[in-house]
Amino acid sequence: MEIGERNFLWNVAIGHLNNGDAALNEGRINDAWTEYERAEALIQRVRETWAGDREMLRDLTLAWERLGDVARAQGDIDMAFARYDACLDVRRQLAASSEMLAQRDLCIAYTKLAWALDAKGDWAGSRDTLDAARQAILPFAMEYPDDLARVERFLTRMEAFLAERGG
Repeated sequence: MEIGERNFLWNVAIGHLNNGDAALNEGRINDAWTEYERAEALIQRVRETWAGDREMLRDLTLAWERLGDVARAQGDIDMAFARYDACLDVRRQLAASSEMLAQRDLCIAYTKLAWALDAKGDWAGSRDTLDAARQAILPFAMEYPDDLARVERFLTRMEAFLAERGG
């Protein structure tokens, strides 16, 4: 695949991600799913020949994360779990770079997977996953205290939710 074709397909994929976001914000869940699937398919096509591109891999995880969010909204816990789990695998690889954005994305992936584990009744797994989220983001606390404060508030709310459910 030539670089021009790669860039074109990637830009179209980003358009689908944005259209999916708009559809989701408007409550058009099925349309959002369709847009996110289109984005995923295009990014996967680009990935076949440009596998090492970190930005492209991040965009692929965004498609998976959003597909998980739509599956979650539709009550399909198994599909949400599968998408969040795929997202987490790639985000772990990306987080090895020690970039703050990659660490934040990793933390988000962990928290969404924790939700899916909770929904499946795996409270211990959910709590362990939340602990992994905290460990992923803590090394950057000194550099980005505002981001850490937001993440900590979210993790605290999630832990309170789990505690209410007996987790």
